[in-house]
Amino acid sequence: MGPGNGSTGENLGENMVDWSGVFRGYQAYLDNSISPAMTSGTSMAPALRTGDTVLWVKVPFENLRVGDIIIYRHTVTVGENRGQTFIVIHRVINIIEDGAFTKGDNMASSDAYKVTPGDLMGLVRGVLFTSSKSWGR
Repeated sequence: MGPGNGSTGENLGENMVDWSGVFRGYQAYLDNSISPAMTSGTSMAPALRTGDTVLWVKVPFENLRVGDIIIYRHTVTVGENRGQTFIVIHRVINIIEDGAFTKGDNMASSDAYKVTPGDLMGLVRGVLFTSSKSWGR
């Protein structure tokens, strides 16, 4: 599942969307400004694992703080994946005037690129873990 506004998109009023499918069968209704994205990979382990669903909201770039987990678009500029755009969920480690630097919690070094305001999709505000094994990490 990529970022979006819930599974059914059924509008339940001005600010509500039916999220029952995202909550795996439980009836759930959340503000339509919240979007889900499913995670994959190990770069954010143990905080996030493959199959977890993050809940994120759009925020102005200037609201970001060091330590925030953000979701953003990154277009590869070198190598075999050159030109491909990926959605990345990493932690902010440094903020400068025209961007931010990020790092996966499970990575030895920071990302080799800057996240610009145009790349930012949003700020992660919650996680739906795939199993109880993820709890209490």
